[in-house]
Amino acid sequence: MDLTEPKPLTITREAPPPGTCPALVAIGHLLEDPAHPPDAGVVIKKKKVIVDLTMQPALVNIGGVLWIRKARLLVVRGKKKYRAFSSICPHKPKKRYRIRVKKRKKGRPVFHCAKHNWYFDHKGRPAKKAKKPMQSLPVKQKGQVLVIKRPKA
Repeated sequence: MDLTEPKPLTITREAPPPGTCPALVAIGHLLEDPAHPPDAGVVIKKKKVIVDLTMQPALVNIGGVLWIRKARLLVVRGKKKYRAFSSICPHKPKKRYRIRVKKRKKGRPVFHCAKHNWYFDHKGRPAKKAKKPMQSLPVKQKGQVLVIKRPKA
């Protein structure tokens, strides 16, 4: 195989094999090809983030989550639409504590802020101890491209 030719992407739901680089694991999916990094197809601009869905295997399945660390965003694929949230905990947003995917419940992601022990469901609604919802961000889908308005800094 020619090294300049990209390999097709293989996605599995199995646990990563020993010695696999954690950077290649994307929320429940194992990216076996380093030619498709988690930030592939993501363009971060001043007021918006553009995501090319054809290059994002993390968003292939319902319940898939893409964490765009540099833009402080979490993108979730729902049954009918995509949702985007700020990955900053609403308890103390100026401190910028990060919300991450903790686990899955019935195939849907559950978000968690370890600092405050707040939990949120896949729609950003408070669960368990949380009192405020996650900051939801407007998402527009244009074919295979998502345009997400960035949260205010």
